[in-house]
Amino acid sequence: MSVTDAKRLISDLDRKDDLRRKLHGAAEEIVRAAIEQGYEVTREEISDALKEHWKTAKGPFKPHDCKIKFSEAPGF
Repeated sequence: MSVTDAKRLISDLDRKDDLRRKLHGAAEEIVRAAIEQGYEVTREEISDALKEHWKTAKGPFKPHDCKIKFSEAPGF
């Protein structure tokens, strides 16, 4: 996905209820899969853990990049 497409997706999330619901459903699927694998987590706990991870993550991104890009995703 290009940055332009990503920005368009974020913009569409404000306007399209069906898209927002679908992404919220995806977040619920992540929680469900985690629970099935034996993790005792909630969506909020995963969100908090991801935000913390992205603040300090080493990798191809600067630590602040991921925090900014995904911390406001609907559903998480």
